Amino acid sequence: MRVTQLPLAGNEDLPLVRGEATRRTRPASHPRVAALVAFLVAALGGCGADRPLEPDGLVDQETFIATYVDLRAAMLGTRDDSLAEVHRNEALERRGLSAEDLVAFVEFHAADLEYMRAVWDEVEVRLDTTRVRMDPDAR
Repeated sequence: MRVTQLPLAGNEDLPLVRGEATRRTRPASHPRVAALVAFLVAALGGCGADRPLEPDGLVDQETFIATYVDLRAAMLGTRDDSLAEVHRNEALERRGLSAEDLVAFVEFHAADLEYMRAVWDEVEVRLDTTRVRMDPDAR
């Protein structure tokens, strides 16, 4: 069998077999690329689709952070457990929340690790600020 090259525009050559032009084949990786693209479209297209709707009454992020910081500050501000419990209850009552409200927030957002990391980072920043205000010598 004789194969020759036929010069084409664009500096591409198309092989000829027995005088007939053959169709250019796509690289072997094409089916894998198509499968990868299909997977990504399905995965990214479904982002958020499986995430449940936020339940009514779920604490918002800012309220959660502020309340949690208040609760931790109450714990840091006293060594007496019974007094710490009184301060915790007061902090929750001021915001009209219960401990279960805070747990519900964490349980709802627990699967979103980046979101929760950002929440805990903000809690830590605010706690550091609170500690400095409580103990000016800590600077």
